[in-house]
Amino acid sequence: MNTVFQITSDDIKNIVENFYAKVQVDPILGPIFENEMSESWECHLEKMNNFWATVMLGKILYHGNPILIHRKIDGLNSEHFEHWLELFKSTLIETLNNDSKVQAFYQKANNMSRVLKTICK
Repeated sequence: MNTVFQITSDDIKNIVENFYAKVQVDPILGPIFENEMSESWECHLEKMNNFWATVMLGKILYHGNPILIHRKIDGLNSEHFEHWLELFKSTLIETLNNDSKVQAFYQKANNMSRVLKTICK
């Protein structure tokens, strides 16, 4: 557990489940995920739990390359990442009810969004 923000694996699991439930019905992000995902939602959620555990808890559970994966998505642009970040932040606020945890997650998500925007055309 990250003692600075007291982020737990349960926090991550709840965020991932709530966020991707929104993504699946989102008119902007939903179609991109449906077209580009080569795995089931269940597998994707597990992968995202591992990703966020790696990012937020320092557990090395994720071994992918997000930049390479996103670079391959045709038509992805910076507006998609801005929308992703807004949706993610609203999920953090709804799910965590703790400003320190929200800020910790949001800071990491914002940094990732900035990096991923640079690979978009």
